[in-house]
Amino acid sequence: MWSRKNLFTALFGVGIVSVVLWLLWGCGGFSIENKRPAVALRLIPETPERMFRVEDLSDSGLVDEVPFSKKSMKSFWEFRNIEIENEPNQSRGALCSVSSGHPEVLGNVAFEASTVDAVEVVGSALVGRATLEWAGPGQKFEEARRVTIENTSGKEPLWFFLAVHPLWRGPIERLRIVPTGKTPHRFRLSAFRTLHLEINDERLERALNDDWQVILDETVRPARLGPLAKPWIWEVDAEVGDHLEFAVGLQQGIRAETLFEIRVKGPGNEDHQPIWSRTLDPAQGQGDRWFEERVALPTTRSGPIVLEFSTSSDTQVNRALGLPVWGSPMIIRRQSPRTKDGTDLNVLLISIDTLRADHVSGYGYERKTTPSLDRWAAERGVLFENTVASAPWTLPSHYTMFSGLDALNHGVNHGPPMTSVPLIAEAFSRRGFSTMAT
Repeated sequence: MWSRKNLFTALFGVGIVSVVLWLLWGCGGFSIENKRPAVALRLIPETPERMFRVEDLSDSGLVDEVPFSKKSMKSFWEFRNIEIENEPNQSRGALCSVSSGHPEVLGNVAFEASTVDAVEVVGSALVGRATLEWAGPGQKFEEARRVTIENTSGKEPLWFFLAVHPLWRGPIERLRIVPTGKTPHRFRLSAFRTLHLEINDERLERALNDDWQVILDETVRPARLGPLAKPWIWEVDAEVGDHLEFAVGLQQGIRAETLFEIRVKGPGNEDHQPIWSRTLDPAQGQGDRWFEERVALPTTRSGPIVLEFSTSSDTQVNRALGLPVWGSPMIIRRQSPRTKDGTDLNVLLISIDTLRADHVSGYGYERKTTPSLDRWAAERGVLFENTVASAPWTLPSHYTMFSGLDALNHGVNHGPPMTSVPLIAEAFSRRGFSTMAT
């Protein structure tokens, strides 16, 4: 059982110094824009289970293959802190053991980056983290030109998706492969392959009809893919005054300017002209990030409408390297969830991490550090003197707070959270609230 002075630590856990403010707002007295608040009608209703990876939609074409053989060891490969235990040959490759220090495999190559989209290192027992670095004429290996992957099975090849990296360009003369992490003392290297990727149209067609989790610049959103060929359609029942909120973005492998457009077909908008458009140019730093947008729906009477989302580019794009994406589309409508007595309802959840209770004036600290919080608690709040922390640090404590599950049940400690567990914002959203966080 926790004492009075440990209240805030118990409630919110301990971790890095940060402040998280979660605003779950319905209607009435509180609004971010000081207007009548809204409910959100999500066009992607639930958080998708699957994370989108464009490489899963692609077929690999072999550009070149170099085996780990006796001949290539002399002309192509250089090993550091690695011993070769067998006579390397075309079929069996090289059986390697780590001798000391940091193992490295270096290769002398000669190709243009534009001709190679991915590199594959075929072997066995290569488990854990691995990095691939590259250098052009006159360049040294450095962290900026590096791709790092995780390989958990020990049976699959090491597969490096290079074409999406902004510095994968120009002539490539040197490669360095560094196995780290859980790579065992002994492992086998069979072949090194350079690959060109082409989109598989059948898999792409299926993916265009699905909802995905899409990550851009480390931010994940529920999203749909922009096909760069034909628009996709949502039919909704609209009301006068509705707004459409959404985000747009380009995956990192896209190098061409891309036009996003939205048209509305339905009551009060018979000309079918675009109601919104925007061009994103990766050359201007507009790739691999989300851009949030809001547009009023030009409806003059309530009724069903068709929202048409389209993307296009004047430049030929290799869709195997990336696609445009539409994130978190929703209709914002000015109406209000209400309590049983008919009053408007809003919920504000503030999490302060890390805050010591013995430095909060409401808990007896001699300095007036939290006068507004103290005043609110005295007038409208409840002060808890004893509570039990779900976990001793930030991530599992907050996951408990947002999911209602004990830390032993949700199991989130260091890895990514489970998307199958419904969180408090999703529960509020299903009941008509518009939710957001900052």
